[in-house]
Amino acid sequence: MRKYLKNALRLNWSEISYYISGFISEQLGRNIVCKASPEDDNYWDIAAVNTQFTRKELRLLLGLVYANDFIYHESLPEESDKSVSLGMDLSEALLKIIISSTWHHRSIYEDGLWLIGIDEKSIKLPRINTTTLLIDNCAVDTSMLMSKDMIMQKLDESHGKYSDLSQICNENHIRFGNQLYWHFPLPDSRHSGYYLVLAKEGVLSIPYDSISDTNEKLELEDAFMCSWSDMIDFEKRLHEYSHHTEKILSILEDYLEKQGGVYDNI
Repeated sequence: MRKYLKNALRLNWSEISYYISGFISEQLGRNIVCKASPEDDNYWDIAAVNTQFTRKELRLLLGLVYANDFIYHESLPEESDKSVSLGMDLSEALLKIIISSTWHHRSIYEDGLWLIGIDEKSIKLPRINTTTLLIDNCAVDTSMLMSKDMIMQKLDESHGKYSDLSQICNENHIRFGNQLYWHFPLPDSRHSGYYLVLAKEGVLSIPYDSISDTNEKLELEDAFMCSWSDMIDFEKRLHEYSHHTEKILSILEDYLEKQGGVYDNI
C-alpha cells in the first residue's frame, strides 16, 4: 500500500468568518458580518448575522464561482426571497477564491476546518486588521464595540444585575452573532465570580457576590479593566479548577464503574 504525504491548512471558524465577511461585503457593496460554524462532521455553513441575503445577491455570488446546478439548488431558498445562509458548497467555492487555492479533502472539527491536499505555493491568506479580534467563531471589529464607560453607564442606570448585562450585550449579538461576555465562576478573596465583557478598550471585569440567585447583583464599584497579567491569573485559576474537577470526576467515574455503573433513582 502506497502512502502519501499531503500539505494541509487549518483555518479556525473565526478566520473563515473574517475572510468571507470581507469578501462578500466588497462584492455586494454593503457591510455583511458572517459567522462560519460546523453543523456536524460532514457539513459546515456560512450565515449572515446582521442581515439577510437577497436572491439577487445570492445569484451574484453563485455567478462569481461559476456554480453548477447542485450549488444553485442548495443555496437559493425555495419559498423565500431572502436567506441568512449560503450553504456549504457555495461557502467553500468562495473560500477557494479568497485564499487562491484548492484542496482535495476537508475535515470538519468543532474548532476549525482542515483543508487537506492544498497547494501551499498558491495560498494567499487575507491580512487580518489589527482592530479585529477572532474569538468564539466570530470576527469582531473592536472599534465598533461599546466603550467601557458606556457599558458601566448602562448598568448603573439599570438595576445592575446579570439580566441587565445580558440585555445590554444583545447589541453585540445582533452585530457580531455573539454577546461577547463570558462567565468566570471562580471565587477569590473578594468576590464569588466575574463576568468578562469585551469592550472597545479591552476586557472589562465585573464581579458579583451572590451565587444563590441566577440573576446575580453585579458589584459595579469593583469593576476594572483587565491587564495581560490579569488574563494569565484567570487562566491559571481556571486551569487549577478544571484540573481538580477533572480529577474528582475521574475518581467518581472509577468508583461508579466498580459499583457496576447502576443505581436506583431516588
